[in-house]
This record gives sequence, C-alpha cells and structure tokens, in this order.
Amino acid sequence: MGPPPADHQGFSGDMTTLLLLPGLLCDASVWRDQARALGAAADVRIADFSRLDSIAAMADEALAMAEGPVALAGHSMGARVAMEIWRKAPERIERLALLDTGTHPPHPGRAREADGTGRTGPREGHGGAR
Repeated sequence: MGPPPADHQGFSGDMTTLLLLPGLLCDASVWRDQARALGAAADVRIADFSRLDSIAAMADEALAMAEGPVALAGHSMGARVAMEIWRKAPERIERLALLDTGTHPPHPGRAREADGTGRTGPREGHGGAR
C-alpha cells in the first residue's frame, strides 16, 4: 500500500501516533473499526482505562503509551481525558479530536462519573432503571 500521505506524518517525519481514548464503560472494541481504517496512516493505539479511577491517572496512562508528539481522539469521558492531556502536556499534542463530550465542569451530582470513579453503569444513570 506504500507510505501514508505526507499530511499524516508526525513532526519528525515518522508516522503519527494516534491515541484513541474510550468513554466511560467502553473498551477497545468501540474503536476497532477506526483503528483498522486508520492503521495505514498512523500508529494507532487504544487506551485501556478499566483499572484507573481518575481522569488524571487516565491522562498519565495515555501519555505513557507513546513518546513524542501524539494525535488524540477521545470519546465522551475519553475526550475529557484528552483535555487533561492537553492541560498536562500541550507540547505533545499534534492533533486533537473531542467526540461527544462536555467541555464544562460536571454539576456536583455527576462529579463521580466525570472523574472516572462512578463506573457502576445503570445505577449511575447510564442506561438502566434508577
């Protein structure tokens, strides 16, 4: 298939590292099709936040997944992680996509959900009966 177009090259001329950041209660499967489609144009890596309990810890984990500049795509909570990465290491961000997320601080009743500690799904209002 050949090398990716020059537009998809990182700062050093190497292939861009693309970190895909899943939302709350999501895993790598939500990014599988995108990773497959973008694999020829970027070094695609999908974060696993299942063991982490804060946005800050998730950002640190994502930053540790690659050296140098990265492109980020975050969905829902993953986009909040991307914003935290931007806050912590803006010099590392080459491109940023925030998908289906809020940009304002959560209201007090949703603080646990927003910081990643409220991973209880339906009991927290994620699609189940209260």
